[in-house]
Amino acid sequence: MKPIEAIVYDLDNTIYPAKKFCEPLFLQAISAIFSAENNSYSELELEKIKVDMFTTTFVDVAKKYSLSDEMILAVKQVLESAVFEEQLVAYEDYTVIENIPLKSFLVTSGNTSFQNKKIESLGIAHWFDKVYIDDENAQPRVGKEGIFKEILSNLGCDAEQVMVVGDNMSSEIAAGNNLGMHTIQILRPGIQKGTEAKQHIYSFTELFNILNLEHKSTGE
Repeated sequence: MKPIEAIVYDLDNTIYPAKKFCEPLFLQAISAIFSAENNSYSELELEKIKVDMFTTTFVDVAKKYSLSDEMILAVKQVLESAVFEEQLVAYEDYTVIENIPLKSFLVTSGNTSFQNKKIESLGIAHWFDKVYIDDENAQPRVGKEGIFKEILSNLGCDAEQVMVVGDNMSSEIAAGNNLGMHTIQILRPGIQKGTEAKQHIYSFTELFNILNLEHKSTGE
């Protein structure tokens, strides 16, 4: 097996707990849908929409529930004008990313403005060689698989030499598997274990053993 050359990280529920910080904003989004003139969704359906917003892009949510143009515009306005009530805080094992001597990339999907606000609040852009946002509104939309292909092309290495670490089986894990990359699902609290990932971890610290690297503490 060839050595791993780089690691691609997901953002939401991988580097920081999305539910903790994004739920107030998603409640605003649900309120915008509820307030629309043509709203006919039950409270149960609105709750399902909110739950899905934690695991997939809003564009995909809008398609799944056939949201009207009015509703879509209202939610986009909420996301683009979003202000977090408190600074976002990463999971405690975040320092591992800086301590692994490999190229690292951040790949996240969603509204570009909203995702950039998260990255800025976390103060993590400097951790990565490059940050990619799979813009849900782009035409045509590249998608995570397209971004992964670009990363592989730029690195000039085999797909199996790039590790993908994320929580979502239908997003980054599926994209990585399709390309033959080394996929690892991180089982943060509340994340359901999937069978398709090549490996599973509970903390970034486990990456040192997987990569056969010495864990050097930063003293934090």
